[in-house]
Amino acid sequence: MGKFSKRLKEMNERYETAKESTQGVPEGKYTLQIQSCEIKESGSEKLYVLIEYLVMDGDYEGEVIRSTQFFENDVGLRILCQWIEQLGFELPDDIADLEDIIEQIADAAPMINATVKPNDDYAPNVYIDELLEEEDAETGDDAEGEEEQAEEEEDGAEEEEEEGEEEETPDDSLVGQTIIANDDGLEYTVVEVAEDGTLTVENEDGDRYDVANGDYEIVQGEEEEEEQAEEEEEDGAEEEEEEGEEASEDDSDEDIREFAIAAGFEIDESIATEDLIVAMKKETWKEAELEPDEIELLGQYDIKVTKAKKAPAKKAAAKKATEKPAAKKSPEKKQAAKRTPAKKASKKKATRRK
Repeated sequence: MGKFSKRLKEMNERYETAKESTQGVPEGKYTLQIQSCEIKESGSEKLYVLIEYLVMDGDYEGEVIRSTQFFENDVGLRILCQWIEQLGFELPDDIADLEDIIEQIADAAPMINATVKPNDDYAPNVYIDELLEEEDAETGDDAEGEEEQAEEEEDGAEEEEEEGEEEETPDDSLVGQTIIANDDGLEYTVVEVAEDGTLTVENEDGDRYDVANGDYEIVQGEEEEEEQAEEEEEDGAEEEEEEGEEASEDDSDEDIREFAIAAGFEIDESIATEDLIVAMKKETWKEAELEPDEIELLGQYDIKVTKAKKAPAKKAAAKKATEKPAAKKSPEKKQAAKRTPAKKASKKKATRRK
């Protein structure tokens, strides 16, 4: 038996659910139908709703997506309430009736348009975009066909527009430039441009030919090639920068979730990072209890960190309390006739000091 066998056994039910969860459905929008949903208890005695969605269209039709929603915390409970209302059901007045509502949803088996976002560490997240009525569900295939037809028509229109742009009538600015004719692949120099766009070209031997508008490619000069290369490099650099920023954001999201778990937050895969941040902002984070990198991580999400108050400085002890009193100067010697009374006075002072 391993060191953590006992704790791992407590996760057995969640582990089985994770193994069964579909990992093959990529991120995208799908039409889904709820096949089942029920309240269950995890190995750590936490309540959650296990939901099974069936993919109704596309390349992944027939695939089952399993999702879990823990709700024994503020964030999870709010997400569960939103999910119930998005499916067209009213929230119960008493949470003790929640189980009945979940059963009603399972019996109704509603269909939805939803966005699926796979999660490497958990089951996929399913975000409801639209609740489909029965008529919408029955005509879903027709609507999909119409949408595909509209996309094809749009693509065709774009292609025609591009071809029209390519076949624009050239002007005299082409005179003197080098072109490559599409029919023979040879280079020619443009001598004349007709009104309909036909080019009169000449080869090295001085022979002239006509080339129809658009039936050629313009050979770029060195300067134009350099400019194009620079533009491509700039575009590539911008794409790499954007990809780097997206990767950085993903890494930060993973870091804040790991930090929240270590800090005692109960998180499941359905909790969005934005909702987690809202919950974390309600907590008090003391600077003295955090590492510098943790403080920096919280700052990235505008989560306030309370600075420790400085202890008041100790007041300097009064000089009079530390310094010895200055010795009193002895009174000047008086006449011999008055020496005896002076000695008696001196004895009296010593007695008081005792």
